[in-house]
Amino acid sequence: PIARAAMLMMTIPEFKSKYASKAQSYVDFVDDAVIQPWYVEYYGRTIPWLDQTTFPDFNDKAWLLGDIACSLYRARPNSTYRSIATQIGQAFKSKLRTYGNAYLWDQANIRIGSDTNGESGSVGNQDGGPDTSHTNRAPMMVVSLYEAGFVFTLDDVHRLANTLTEVLWNGSQSNPIIANYIDGNNAGYRTRLDRGSNGFIFSGWALLGRYSSRAQLLNTIILQGAQAGSSATSIKANTDDYYKTVGLSGHTLRNTIPLGSAAPPSTPTAPPSTSTLPPKDPGPQPLLTPDSTNPTSPAPVPPQITNLNVPSTLSVTATIRPTEIGATTLHWHVIARQLTARTNPSGAAYATRIVDPSVSYDGLELSLSSLNLAPGLYTIQAQAVNGSLTSDTVSADVTLVQSGLEGFKIFPNPWRSNLHQGKRITFDNIGINATIKIFSVAGQAVRAFHGVDNQQTWDLKTDSGDDVASGLYIYIVSNANGDPVHGKLAVIR
Repeated sequence: PIARAAMLMMTIPEFKSKYASKAQSYVDFVDDAVIQPWYVEYYGRTIPWLDQTTFPDFNDKAWLLGDIACSLYRARPNSTYRSIATQIGQAFKSKLRTYGNAYLWDQANIRIGSDTNGESGSVGNQDGGPDTSHTNRAPMMVVSLYEAGFVFTLDDVHRLANTLTEVLWNGSQSNPIIANYIDGNNAGYRTRLDRGSNGFIFSGWALLGRYSSRAQLLNTIILQGAQAGSSATSIKANTDDYYKTVGLSGHTLRNTIPLGSAAPPSTPTAPPSTSTLPPKDPGPQPLLTPDSTNPTSPAPVPPQITNLNVPSTLSVTATIRPTEIGATTLHWHVIARQLTARTNPSGAAYATRIVDPSVSYDGLELSLSSLNLAPGLYTIQAQAVNGSLTSDTVSADVTLVQSGLEGFKIFPNPWRSNLHQGKRITFDNIGINATIKIFSVAGQAVRAFHGVDNQQTWDLKTDSGDDVASGLYIYIVSNANGDPVHGKLAVIR
């Protein structure tokens, strides 16, 4: 914040005339506290988080340092600051991969269950990929570097905005859910176990609203929902503390201010363009608003998902019926996205169909069977695109279940205290919404688990919390289809 304050004081004329000396004292402070002792002296002008042998994944602390260095450079141009910012920016850009119209990046070395942060009841990272909360630092740095003219292009910024609006956000305006992980997964993160409970955007993702009308719309929906007392999970996640509401409000307001200005213009005007500050791109046209440059081009109307065929073979067919055909080509996007852990690790998948605008369709089928989706909960989303105009997104949740329990496994069995002390018995590959019941050989109920997704561990305790004795036990497992499997397991203490 101190480096950013210095940057604002030196890049906004109204502030520079009053606070230039104060800004330079801020730069001196950050340079003395961060750059000189750590970057120059301790690390010998190297950036540790870019060392693949020590940090195989892109570390979020690098984003913070990149943003700090960029802000320092804009407050006081300096080759050291520029070198730090561009090195980090180039390293991160090399990690980005296109994902439809969006960007994703991998952090393949995140182990499932790691990153618990010592919180009581924490499940850690249940996706194995970057979580939404920590990745706020990525768009913060990318926007900062783009506005300084370093590394990133306007297309990069737009693609990152699409990550927010097409992958993270479920498209709903009444109950917006922002996924817990950037691949669209809503598995639990640490102690945030509900869908959208880790969907924080107030500290970084919100800055993309300057370049994307849909991102700005999402900011506005959250703030208006908070004012209306909405209990929607992602709205509360971004506004249930004072600092969150202030952060989101400030960034949303910032997005309306042209670069180099201190306040929004009284009437909309083009932002000033200088040699060091690229002009603000107007971004996509507002949702459901006709293209003012082409009055004959209507905004598309949201499609309707009229049928979902989800056979046990895991293929998905969505039938989409447009309620209106526009005057230009329409692109239909269907997104299948898992909502639980241990399903499809690749996250969302896109299918696109271009339709002839001169033809009226009774129904348009998009088969997603080639995606080979794993069992799990998914959301099918559809959106109509007409040039730069987009419709609202419609969605439907589906559950994919395996046809049987042929892949079911239980281990270790038998459980021996001299070999497995401290370990649990695992019931694996049991599908979605499964039930597990464990009985003694005499038929007495010992333990039951309901609503299990794919895997469940047993701590060898009864439903009342007592340790089970050595002996033979009977288990019965049934999946969502009611397919049963049963067998025996032994506990040897």
